[in-house]
Amino acid sequence: MDHRQTFTELILPLKDNLFRFGYSFLRDRQKAEDIVQETMLRVWNCREKWQALGNIEGYCMGIVRNLCVDEIRRVKITLSNIEIASEVKSNDHSPVEVYSRKQLKITLDKTIQMLPEKQQQCFHLRESEGRSYDEIAEVLAISMEQVKVNIFRARNFIKKELLKQEAYGL
Repeated sequence: MDHRQTFTELILPLKDNLFRFGYSFLRDRQKAEDIVQETMLRVWNCREKWQALGNIEGYCMGIVRNLCVDEIRRVKITLSNIEIASEVKSNDHSPVEVYSRKQLKITLDKTIQMLPEKQQQCFHLRESEGRSYDEIAEVLAISMEQVKVNIFRARNFIKKELLKQEAYGL
């Protein structure tokens, strides 16, 4: 199989997952698209090493993660700039319910951003991408026990923060 065919069949289909992964960090559609494009270029430029990589998806996710971390450090994203990832589009809900859901989404996003980086990554891959513990361990190059601990801690932190904010009306 030649490099172009391999790229088209194995790597290019990963772009949507890579985009969602990048978007979960940056909360900026354009920057996430740029990160995915940069990732594709980097993967293409190291095409001679593909055979030795083993897990090309994990390699791509690692590039996206590193580029996102670099971007976050460069821009120093503040919590006030986080966008709502998805709008409530149903007309079946009252304006109060729509507003409440938007506020909950904003609060949840802020709380997730407060998590340590590794917990954020594990939580996103598990809850947003629906990945198994094995897949997360492989993508992030950590043990499955570390994945479980990170997800457990992330869920507990999010639960405590949401309960605290609800109790105090923050």
